[in-house]
Amino acid sequence: MSTRLHITGLPAGYDEDDLLDLCEPFGEINDLEVLYQQGPVRDGCSALVDYYDFDDARCAAEELNGAILEGRGLRVSFVSGSRAASTFD
Repeated sequence: MSTRLHITGLPAGYDEDDLLDLCEPFGEINDLEVLYQQGPVRDGCSALVDYYDFDDARCAAEELNGAILEGRGLRVSFVSGSRAASTFD
């Protein structure tokens, strides 16, 4: 069973290749998806990232939560229904 992370605060225009570059150093990724904002103002996006291994997801969450990327603060949380569900504050 994979562990899914939700990452918010990504820069506008971020794509799947950018997301893969950001998240792959922490472990093997099962799936990922960039979620673009709808509407006239697009000042950022979010993403879902599924790691095969819980420890890899935990490491990614600990390292990326609160990190600054292109002047934006990232927030990372575990998605309910994955192996763990919690939010890092």
